[in-house]
Amino acid sequence: MIGILTIGTELLIGRTLNTNAANLARYLDRHGLAADLQLSCIDDEAALIKALDFLSDCRLLLVTGGLGETHDDISQRVFDQYFEHTTKTIIPNHIGTASGYTYDGAGKHAILFPGPPIENQAMFDAMLPFLDQARPSKQYHVTGYGEYALEQALLPHMPQDQFATYTDQGFTTIRILSQDYDDLMHELFGESLIGVGEETIEQTITALATKHQLRIATVESITSGEVAQRLTHDPGASKFFYGGLVVYQEAAKTDLAAIAPSVLAEHSAVSPVTTRLLAENFLRDHPVDLVLAVTGYADHPDEALHGQSYLCVATKRGVMEQAIKYTWMRSRIRSRVAFAGLDLIRRTILNYFENGL
Repeated sequence: MIGILTIGTELLIGRTLNTNAANLARYLDRHGLAADLQLSCIDDEAALIKALDFLSDCRLLLVTGGLGETHDDISQRVFDQYFEHTTKTIIPNHIGTASGYTYDGAGKHAILFPGPPIENQAMFDAMLPFLDQARPSKQYHVTGYGEYALEQALLPHMPQDQFATYTDQGFTTIRILSQDYDDLMHELFGESLIGVGEETIEQTITALATKHQLRIATVESITSGEVAQRLTHDPGASKFFYGGLVVYQEAAKTDLAAIAPSVLAEHSAVSPVTTRLLAENFLRDHPVDLVLAVTGYADHPDEALHGQSYLCVATKRGVMEQAIKYTWMRSRIRSRVAFAGLDLIRRTILNYFENGL
């Protein structure tokens, strides 16, 4: 069992946001682990001892705060007494003045970090030797399934306490404890499985595009270049990303993407026809293998049109199209449409290049 304890009166009176707990949880998550308990307490010796008693079943306890030279910095003194029969080691602090400490013994480990996030995050790697002894887990990222649907798909294959699910922007993550379920995940979810572990959808596209030596381009309206930005976030994007256009006004669609005014007059700037032509025209006029085009209404007074978006990926081997509609606020709609665009690129590569269709 892993516990997180954040110490500081300022955390419990609302003056300081408890980012330490979130940062520790994210660090564990990156290493395939999750905390079982999380607790905060004020800068008080009696409160800290009660917190330690409550967390006494934790084999690994991660602690922030209460290290320093002021009167309320009590952590080291209390931990020295509470873990008196363990081996204590100093964790150097190269940014601030308060050192961290590890207490190691009898199958239980406590690691203390100073409170300021800018200092303690630089010291988190001191956890690594202890994480190897903790219970491992693995993450799988799936698109097109809600949490309930995933649960129903998984329950015939494993007990409910073996996995947990949570949603993100456009996909759902499954965390499975103890075992490697790669084969089962591919069997159950196939093309809907967009990543494993720390792998992002952008990294998946980078790997696929590089493998098949593809040149990718984007023509964006509603997303204003967000798909291009996300595709080029990681190193290596220049190997496959040709470039992108943002064609927001109708005039830009005509001047930059060769959409005839008559098409816009008949079908409008946001339509399956216009979106497909944006992708196909760019594919025709430039030395690329795959083009994503997206149009949509991020904000429209007509509820029937608000959030309506169209996506098209054109290749010389075939075209894939998608219509989606969201009813959220403007920024969230744009973000979700951008993710849908990335996923359509991924699925197009799988269908027309990876699987040889």
